[in-house]
Amino acid sequence: MVALDVCDPTNPHNMAVIRGCVSEGPSKGPRRTDKMAKRYMRQDKFQVLQHGVRRVLIKIEPTRVMAPFTDTLHWKA
Repeated sequence: MVALDVCDPTNPHNMAVIRGCVSEGPSKGPRRTDKMAKRYMRQDKFQVLQHGVRRVLIKIEPTRVMAPFTDTLHWKA
């Protein structure tokens, strides 16, 4: 089981929650990092890699997704 919470730094009550199970991983991440750098930064290689940092890719099969400010009792309280 995996949980990922993403919070708005300006409003901690504005957050998204994703819960699920690992469907694949971990696998080596540098190839994926380079693909993302090419797509979003227009660079062939991700240039900000730090020495000794190991990147991995884990895919999550979501079982529950709660978007920010959803209409639940938790958010109304």
